[in-house]
Amino acid sequence: PIDSTIKVVCDIGYRPVGNPSSREMMVKCTSTCTFNVTEACRPIFCNSSTIQNANVIAERNTSLIEHNSKVVVFCNHGYHVSETSACNTSYEMYCYDGNFASDKRCIPITPSDCGCGIGQCKPYQLNTGEVQVSPDVTISHGSLVRV
Repeated sequence: PIDSTIKVVCDIGYRPVGNPSSREMMVKCTSTCTFNVTEACRPIFCNSSTIQNANVIAERNTSLIEHNSKVVVFCNHGYHVSETSACNTSYEMYCYDGNFASDKRCIPITPSDCGCGIGQCKPYQLNTGEVQVSPDVTISHGSLVRV
């Protein structure tokens, strides 16, 4: 009947036109006995700019990252993946219903994280003795060493 309503529920990864915060919308029957729904649900996308301290490469090489699409996150120099060793500087994650589905993030490498040659360790001034870098290289008194 005229003025009756139906509830449209968009699939995961889609939102009603004009209501991006909900997956549901009510549609009213018009005087011509039709439901005025030309484009009820549109795809939503994840925003790669929400990923801090990193570059994000999308699986489909586009800035519009659709639901169920994979991205690879490369931490900026001086950062590594949270809850991993300082050597781990990239990870994969998926866009799910407009949000990235991962608790991982890129965090600063601290001096205690050193060991991969990518850390931000402060230079070490050798005052006495020697530092042996490899079997062939010896660094002696007064030299500046970056580890």
